[in-house]
Amino acid sequence: MPVLTISSLPVEADIPGILAELNQELAAVFQCEPQHVWSCWHVLQPGHYAVGGQVAQSQPVDSHSPLVRLLAFEGRPAETREAAMRLTAACLERALSLAPGNVFVEYVEGRAGYILDGGNIVEHR
Repeated sequence: MPVLTISSLPVEADIPGILAELNQELAAVFQCEPQHVWSCWHVLQPGHYAVGGQVAQSQPVDSHSPLVRLLAFEGRPAETREAAMRLTAACLERALSLAPGNVFVEYVEGRAGYILDGGNIVEHR
């Protein structure tokens, strides 16, 4: 049940293709079927993202990192969490021609009893 949420300034890229690639690659990392990996991309309005005093209109190569939140069910080994974050960052750096390290990824663990999916409270993965 990994859920990937990406926010960035406007980009000239194949967003649907990038999301499909990420879903496939993350499914391999999490050892699940691709249909269990969900992703969405929010495009921020130009001028609506500041780093310090610098406001950007479109996605710069070396600042204003795309902001990524990766939600996955608790209990994954550290190696899986790290692999998922590194894979996500590398894929976005490559697809958007970003400078190495210019992707911010937050890994969030969903806890048993704190997620509703398919109308049911998820108690375990």
